[in-house]
Amino acid sequence: MKVARSTTLVLMQQAADAKRAQPARTCIFCGGRPLTKEHVVGNWAGRFGDSDQLEIVHLADREGEPRPPRNSRSWSARAYDRQARVVCETCNNGWMSDLEAAVSPLLDAGELDGRPLSRIEQTLLAAWATKTTLTLNAAEPPESRVGSAGGCPALWP
Repeated sequence: MKVARSTTLVLMQQAADAKRAQPARTCIFCGGRPLTKEHVVGNWAGRFGDSDQLEIVHLADREGEPRPPRNSRSWSARAYDRQARVVCETCNNGWMSDLEAAVSPLLDAGELDGRPLSRIEQTLLAAWATKTTLTLNAAEPPESRVGSAGGCPALWP
């Protein structure tokens, strides 16, 4: 019994040491902390999307190891409900929230009433698309991110 207890303590200490050795995750936009969950696409986008829930399968992400089905889990969710802990509270509740509020009406054809987007509106939409793309990419496992060795090919040298 004493051997099992000391083995458990050693394993717990090794796990704690490994966790401390990992670099602290910081906001992908400003480097700040603590991180908060951000909807990759704002909740407001649900009014444009399909309300059907899709089956999502998440496979365990262990660097350098195959991803066997036994380490998978699945659940149902709407595609635009995806959240990621990759941005800080200041960015999430500040400029990102302001950007989402500004872009929401621009994606509603009924609100635009057929008029073209102004240059400022086009710039807002481009900024929102870039923010959303960067957030979605950061939410992926490291080996699947655009520009990573194992994911999509880098778009720049």
